[in-house]
Amino acid sequence: MTDATSTLAELLTDCEATGIRLTLADGNGLTIDDPRDALTPDLLARLKACKLALLILIPPGWPGDVPIPGWWAELAGAFPTGFLIEARLSVCGDSDCRFPVAVSWLADDDGLTWSCPKCGLASGQRPEG
Repeated sequence: MTDATSTLAELLTDCEATGIRLTLADGNGLTIDDPRDALTPDLLARLKACKLALLILIPPGWPGDVPIPGWWAELAGAFPTGFLIEARLSVCGDSDCRFPVAVSWLADDDGLTWSCPKCGLASGQRPEG
């Protein structure tokens, strides 16, 4: 993980831990939902400083009403730019996960593959067992 990815991961984790929800806004922005007034001046400054990097990490199609999870920067930062192609609303078939977004990514020889970014289960599948 690069220093930039580490910084983004820490920022998203801090937002999640304090109840701050970050969602994509119409256009190319972020919406900050701060229900408990947890947004400190320091946290706001960090969000402003990282806004462009956060927007680059989020694939097109990410549903605007789904908060960006704290683990997203670490996951997305582990892949080369352009590896994650698109996102869509699609609830994971694993009853222990149920993450509401699927992402499309470039698989080696298989072309595009849709799966849950949280648990890795292919879209439309049920876990084995």
